[in-house]
Amino acid sequence: MDELSRGYLWFSRPTCYKDTEDANIAAFINDTDAIERGLLHAGYRKECIGKYIKEMSYIGICCFTKEKPIGRNLINFPRCREDNAIVIKYNRNKLKNFFEKHLKHPLLPCFHNVIYDKNPTKLEQFDKWSFLVKDDFGNRKYKTIQALLHEHPRELDKLIFMLYTRINSRFEKQNEERIIIAGRNVPKHNNETIGYEIQISADVIDTVYVYSSVAEDFREKMNEIPSIANKIVHEIIK
Repeated sequence: MDELSRGYLWFSRPTCYKDTEDANIAAFINDTDAIERGLLHAGYRKECIGKYIKEMSYIGICCFTKEKPIGRNLINFPRCREDNAIVIKYNRNKLKNFFEKHLKHPLLPCFHNVIYDKNPTKLEQFDKWSFLVKDDFGNRKYKTIQALLHEHPRELDKLIFMLYTRINSRFEKQNEERIIIAGRNVPKHNNETIGYEIQISADVIDTVYVYSSVAEDFREKMNEIPSIANKIVHEIIK
């Protein structure tokens, strides 16, 4: 309700997720020997790795599902029951354009597909130095930390984004993609920060679906929000 009335997207810090396997950079470094070994060999001291992990904990993640949750599919989304189900349909192209051309938070690329795996924080290793960084329909690519740094410093950034999009396969039915803000795009923060409000334009919202069992007083409050008043669709759950 607050997001809709004040016009923002909420980006959570990964440390605020209940699932410790989700976007936990420390877990990836601890569970994949080749990553820590490569960082140490590249000159990162143990204490530097710790500082790097802390810095990475301040990123912001906003999660989307690619398909509208209906009926029984609602059980695939935590805390989304028939009596409180609201789905906001964003115009993907407008949202993509909004972030890629944003003056303060330009994001390229904007969306990152989620990778589902039974052991999300443990990357497959080819040997003690190289680990799986890409799997395109069986075309598997293994690289070392040294190789990534030698190619271009941005390659290490790509690895970090990949780690932030690996989730346990038990959530696969959520069919998710993410927008991630990191580095200089992260707003001011401190140890108490749990997430970030990123203001968005109202025109990126196409439709707000409100399911039939949502309380009447909640419906009335939504109808009073000018920016979405003509975008609300009252949905009957089938």
